[in-house]
Amino acid sequence: MMQFHLHVGQSQPHTSEAPVLQFLGKSKKRKRRLLDTNDWISLQDHKIKGNSHTQYLIRLKVDNVVWSFWTRYSMLSELHQTLDEVIKSQLPTFPVKRLFGNLNPDFISTRKSQLNIYLQALFKDPQVRDSKVFQDFINNSKQKAFKKADLDSLHRFKLDV
Repeated sequence: MMQFHLHVGQSQPHTSEAPVLQFLGKSKKRKRRLLDTNDWISLQDHKIKGNSHTQYLIRLKVDNVVWSFWTRYSMLSELHQTLDEVIKSQLPTFPVKRLFGNLNPDFISTRKSQLNIYLQALFKDPQVRDSKVFQDFINNSKQKAFKKADLDSLHRFKLDV
C-alpha cells in the first residue's frame, strides 16, 4: 500500500493551457517527458507498520514539482523485476530480501541506505530513467499524490480548481 504527499515547487513556464492542467500533468498532448538532470529522487524516512513490515518514504522532484509517497520493499522489488525484464543493460544491485529480522533497526537502517543508493542509480541511468516502466512508476506516484492531496490546499495556492 502506498501513501502520498504533495508539495508544490517553483512555478512552471507559461503556456496557453490552464495552469491547473499543467500542474496536474493533464496536458492534452500526452507526450512522454524525459527526466532531466535537475530532477531527483531520495529515500527520506521509514516507519514500521503494525509490527509486520516497513514502509519507506520516497521523495521526488520532477519538472519543478516535489512530491513524496510511502511504499514497501515489495513494491520496489516489483519495479526492479519489471525493469530487469525490459532494460537491456545491467541494473544496479537491488537489496536482498530477508525473511526474518527485517524489523531490526540496524537492518532497516542498512536497507534504507541501500534502497536510496539503488533509486538514485536508477535515476542517473538514462536508459532506465527514460524507460516506459520507470516513467510509469514516476507518473503513477505523482497522480496518486495529487488525488490524495487536500483540495483546500490547492485553493490556498489560488489555483483554478
